[in-house]
Amino acid sequence: MKNWTRWVLTLLLVAALLPWASPVAAQTPTLGSWLAQYWNGNSFTGEPLLQRVEARIDHNWGTASPGARIWADNFVTRWTGTFSVAGGNYTLRTRTDDGVRVWVDGSLVIDDWNLHAATERKHDMALGAGTHTFVVEYFEASGDAVASFDFYPQGRGPAAVRISPESGAAGTVLQIEATGFWSGANVTVSLHQEGHSAITSGVVAANAEGKLWTTLTVPTWAPAGTRWYVAATADALSGYSGWFTVGGAPAAPTPPPATPAPPAPPAPGTPSVCGSTYTVQRGEWFYLIARKCGVSSAALLRANPQIINPAFLYTGQVLQIPAVSAPAPAPAPAPAPATVIALTTVNLNFRVGPSTAYPVIYTIPKGTRLNVIGRGPDNWIKVEYAGRTGWVAGWYTTITGNLAALPAASY
Repeated sequence: MKNWTRWVLTLLLVAALLPWASPVAAQTPTLGSWLAQYWNGNSFTGEPLLQRVEARIDHNWGTASPGARIWADNFVTRWTGTFSVAGGNYTLRTRTDDGVRVWVDGSLVIDDWNLHAATERKHDMALGAGTHTFVVEYFEASGDAVASFDFYPQGRGPAAVRISPESGAAGTVLQIEATGFWSGANVTVSLHQEGHSAITSGVVAANAEGKLWTTLTVPTWAPAGTRWYVAATADALSGYSGWFTVGGAPAAPTPPPATPAPPAPPAPGTPSVCGSTYTVQRGEWFYLIARKCGVSSAALLRANPQIINPAFLYTGQVLQIPAVSAPAPAPAPAPAPATVIALTTVNLNFRVGPSTAYPVIYTIPKGTRLNVIGRGPDNWIKVEYAGRTGWVAGWYTTITGNLAALPAASY
């Protein structure tokens, strides 16, 4: 009996020493990324049940769970990240459902630890040049779960990145447009696989309007089903694209659509096709909504004086849509220009100006027929492609038609 008792006690001791769940693997975020830790319940005590490195805090889980072992309701999250800034006055911005708290270098600067629907909070503060540590804590009680945080220099607003296409095979060339930066900003544009650091990156200068266009190529080894995104960063100002999903054939460039017969102009005061109000949908931006509703962006901005920066809209925001004004009479048509066609002999960069110093808009595939609309310096030619005008190196094309008959194009 004594041996049996000793054996049972030994088993109980071993069981007590064994962990009830496998430990969370230690992870260390790099400068500019976040260590995300998740707990069930409403307390940050004990080991987190889920721990991972996240490139950004921008989540809309809805009624789903953030990840394995975490409940869809009644959980808390802590993000910790260190970022290098140029110094100056910054705006910190959160949007959460439910509560959030933000510390900067140990000081509490946003305290909104309350139950509420998706709500935005902002805090302006000065940050000295160098590195600063941010801690963001969040709790979800029930219903939809939303958590986002970013910070940017005051007066600039958040940046935005759009990519095309949004799915395709490994090796697809992504066409990238980034907005919201300042004139001449040196913007680092990088391609990331979900949950990984940058695979490839480059620096592109923004134009006078704070915009840039470039391309990045999804690796040919990218596994089917993986998701990728593009990040654009200058100082502490960052923007992120939606997902590109690997799978299927690469999307071919969209040719310019045929010009339909112009519709009859609307009478002044005619309601727009969207009605008098419009609710912003996920992934939409200001100028897209203006085109969708058939009104000018200037008229849409005048009708919504509460919008300080049209580059930032949030899902569910309600916009006032102005009535459609009668368009100005169309000018008399100009004489038809000479028809000149360029056939690309290589995969050719399509640029905003006639030299390699200008940013790349797209990469035009070899064998594409282009309509030439003007001549430039040093054998550069101005062409139309995918609904846009830009420049290509003429010596990488075969020209059909009288190029000399075309006018010298401005840029």
